[in-house]
Amino acid sequence: MFRALKVSTESYMGDSVRVADVAIPVPLAEDQCAIIQAALRAAGLRSAIGSLVLAAQEASRANGIGEYDEDGDPPEDPPIPPELVFAVDYTRAALTIVLYVEEYGVFERIRMRHRVDLGADAMPHPADAGERYWDRVRSLVREIVQAPIEGLAPGVPHTIGQLVLLGERATKARFLQTLHDVLGEHVRFSTHARLDNDNDNDTSEWVDPVFAAAVGMAIESRKSVNELVNAGGNS
Repeated sequence: MFRALKVSTESYMGDSVRVADVAIPVPLAEDQCAIIQAALRAAGLRSAIGSLVLAAQEASRANGIGEYDEDGDPPEDPPIPPELVFAVDYTRAALTIVLYVEEYGVFERIRMRHRVDLGADAMPHPADAGERYWDRVRSLVREIVQAPIEGLAPGVPHTIGQLVLLGERATKARFLQTLHDVLGEHVRFSTHARLDNDNDNDTSEWVDPVFAAAVGMAIESRKSVNELVNAGGNS
């Protein structure tokens, strides 16, 4: 698969591709990660980051959460306080929800649920069975946001400050309505919204959920490549 992607990308770009990094929906065992890294090398690719990263984290990064200047430094004024990030990955294969604390570009996972029985392709028919499916989705969302949220450091608010959606089914109207039932009206307007933002209709900042994880992965990979180049130039 990596070899085919490399060939098609090189054909489209008109240039060679040497670096590729991979975002994954859930943490994998070490042997699984090693298999993926070996497949990259077999395709003539190398990882700039050196590890596999969760897709929800990279989608957050694509939407500007935890992103700072080109040197990786946070802005000096005003300081950005830590906040809770609620990331939802909805695909045909599964529903994955991750609750993070983000502070100065570091993501700490607080809660996570991955349900293959709640992927879009698992939605049953007829309609009455489908309603039971959406009830289970609502229950899972409530489980993630249910107070109290243990393990938060002092100064971290217990309310969600950022919402990020990713996955090819994330913008489906019924899914957004189901999130709205639990999380509130802000879901109606944007797939990436600061939940206390008064400007609900501003959707200019969000990244298409289909590509959000890939965009975030590209940003982080590019930074890693630049760091390696700069380190080589200074050695």
